[in-house]
Amino acid sequence: ATKIDSLTDMAYASGPDQAQITSLLEEEDIAPLLRAAFERAKPETVVNALQQLADQREKEVQELCRVYYIDFVHSMDELRGLRSTASDLKAQVQLQNKELQKCSAPLLSSLDDLSQVYEVQQRIQEQQRGLEACDVVLSDCEK
Repeated sequence: ATKIDSLTDMAYASGPDQAQITSLLEEEDIAPLLRAAFERAKPETVVNALQQLADQREKEVQELCRVYYIDFVHSMDELRGLRSTASDLKAQVQLQNKELQKCSAPLLSSLDDLSQVYEVQQRIQEQQRGLEACDVVLSDCEK
């Protein structure tokens, strides 16, 4: 026998049991169940069971929403805290960067000066080697 037939049998007997109807409503496509209830049984019992099931489901959904809403609120609070921490870190990094730039400016200037001195020294050494070669040639010419 199908579940709808079970409902029909319950309706013709002493009336369907609320728990049994609820059980059928939870597991069955309710369109055929409702059709059978209205055709063969007392529809009030099935409608009441259906209303109780809807109320129960609504409470379950509300509870799930409440639980997830609380988790959502906690997550948003954590994100706000992280945003604040990240903002503080960004400000610290920018401040340290300014300090580093300020402190390193004289060093960079000295490095530029040193680089220029090194280039001049290289050119002087090249000129010295050229003069030494010319000196050798002049010495040979004198002899």
